[in-house]
Amino acid sequence: VAARPGIFVTLGLLVAAASISSIGVQYAMKLLIDAMTGGIRARSTVYAALGGFLGLVILESVLQRAAALTLGQATVSSGVGIRLDMVNYLTGHQMPFFQNQRAGSLGHRISGLAGIFGAIVHRLLREVTPPLITFAGAMLIFVTIDAAMAAILGAVFLAVTAALILLGLRGHVHHTAFAQHAGTAGGELIDLIGNIWVVKAFAARDRELTRLEGFLDEEASAQRRGWFFVEQMRGLHDLALAVLVGGTLIWAIGRWSTGAISTGDVVIISTMTFRILHGSRDLAMAVIDTSQQFSYLRETLDIIGVPQTLSDVPHAPRLRVGEGHVEMANVTFGYDASDPII
Repeated sequence: VAARPGIFVTLGLLVAAASISSIGVQYAMKLLIDAMTGGIRARSTVYAALGGFLGLVILESVLQRAAALTLGQATVSSGVGIRLDMVNYLTGHQMPFFQNQRAGSLGHRISGLAGIFGAIVHRLLREVTPPLITFAGAMLIFVTIDAAMAAILGAVFLAVTAALILLGLRGHVHHTAFAQHAGTAGGELIDLIGNIWVVKAFAARDRELTRLEGFLDEEASAQRRGWFFVEQMRGLHDLALAVLVGGTLIWAIGRWSTGAISTGDVVIISTMTFRILHGSRDLAMAVIDTSQQFSYLRETLDIIGVPQTLSDVPHAPRLRVGEGHVEMANVTFGYDASDPII
């Protein structure tokens, strides 16, 4: 990010603008419904609200596509730089480091770094930022309707999100275990393919497949535990969502029946309540998944990013090629003494 600040700042602005536009779409729908159901049905007001609604829909779509294209450009170009930097650092290690690590495993981890970085950026800008902006916009709208309701829904959003994140962090051990097993299994697979001639020469195909199956089974078990944990959390959130949305709608309809709020207010309360509560789940899942990606990143850096045992002194001058020469005297080489190559 520090190497390309311009494109990431632009990306953040596009994501924020798209999220704000989506809130504007919901508010424009409220204005349209109020204009259509009001006591005085002025066509000019209805068409003005309709024009604003359609304009915001188009603006949101354009901003979303621009953000997606910018995100792709940023992550792809950054992924290339990350892998080159890691290979440059890796080649600075001394030979004992490579004797203790499998070449296939190191290559698999470096190749995966670009994907990890892309996943982290995608989660932060496309799944963490929009729910937060939606929550802030919903609170501003709700305050104009009923401050008490805004306070209650805001507290519920924060409580649900915090509970999901805390529960999700308890599953960090599953994500870390999966990252370790995935790196090991991927490295073993690459080494098996890279040494296929040795495997065939010693007729070790069945033995190597059995050994690889053990690594893949361990990886699958760790991944299954993580998935089951996440699905349990989603089930709890869906139950809470049904209860909270039902209660909010009952309250809103009660207020509407007394004439305290308009039909458009009921619509925007229902839609924004769904958005912020679904956003709480998406936000929590994104935070948890981001922590999982950081686990993968940390596990890779703990192996490749260890300090180099022998490195140049900072600002050391480079060796200069002199004007010497190499002279070979009485040197003979060949497979047949009667017909030497040299």
